[in-house]
This record gives sequence, C-alpha cells and structure tokens, in this order.
Amino acid sequence: MLIAVLIKRANIPLVNQDVHLNVTGGLKINETGADLAVCLAIISSLKDKIIKPGTIFIGEVGLGGEIRPISQMEKRIEEAQKLNFKNIITPVFKTDRKNLIMVKNLEETIKNVF
Repeated sequence: MLIAVLIKRANIPLVNQDVHLNVTGGLKINETGADLAVCLAIISSLKDKIIKPGTIFIGEVGLGGEIRPISQMEKRIEEAQKLNFKNIITPVFKTDRKNLIMVKNLEETIKNVF
C-alpha cells in the first residue's frame, strides 16, 4: 500500500523498481507508526541520497499521501529526544514542544528531507 501511495501521491517512480524491505533485528512492524520511516527509506534508496544522521520519522501515511498522528506521540517524541535524535519529523498535531519538523503530506516531507 505504501508503495502505491508513493507512486500516486508523491510522484515517486517505483513502477519499474523491485522494492525489498528488511527490518533489522528480526523485528516485525505491526503498527502504522513506522509508515513514514518506511516511505523515506524507500525514497532515500531510490534517490541514492542519505538521510541526515540523527533524523527520526514518526507518523502514519494515509491513502491520500497525508501524514497522520499516531497514538502516544508525546511519549515517542520524548523517547526519541532521550536517544539523541535531533531532527524529529512528525505529522502536524497539537503540542507545546519546540524543535519539531511538522509535515502535512509526503511531498512536504520529501522537500524537508532532501
């Protein structure tokens, strides 16, 4: 589904590409909080561009390419800061936190990252 959204909503040319995704450590992703990270990993590989170290992506990707908040956003951001992530990219949501990069959709996220 994420690849279809990348093709249609973010104009990422993946039709003629083979996409293989491996989550290290044998983890299984069973929630939508990793959607945005997966999409940016695919784009990074296709563009052959490295994402700035210290960057984390938190958010669900909708069928329209919109980035949506997920459960426990504040806790996840707090943990990311404890782990020394400097660039925290999240969907737009109500918070008092500063130094977050909030994005509305995939196109905006791509512009902010690359």
